Amino acid sequence: MFAEPVAGGMYLQMGAVGKGAAAIFAGGLRKQGFPSFVAAGPSESQYRVLIGPLWDTVTYNRTKDALDRMGVNTFGRTYEK
Repeated sequence: MFAEPVAGGMYLQMGAVGKGAAAIFAGGLRKQGFPSFVAAGPSESQYRVLIGPLWDTVTYNRTKDALDRMGVNTFGRTYEK
């Protein structure tokens, strides 16, 4: 459930929240079939909920569209080394 993003991978980020909420969100997304996990966030008390890695634009767009239809707001980000 907790991992680091792969360098060069495209991800959709759901948000940056507390550790418990992040685990609940990622778990719910996994139950819906999305490859989600929790990663370190912008501060010690915030964790990112990420979906991916999404290695091609077709998969990225399909995943983004499915999340949008569910009402889950996300934005894209790519992680470098």
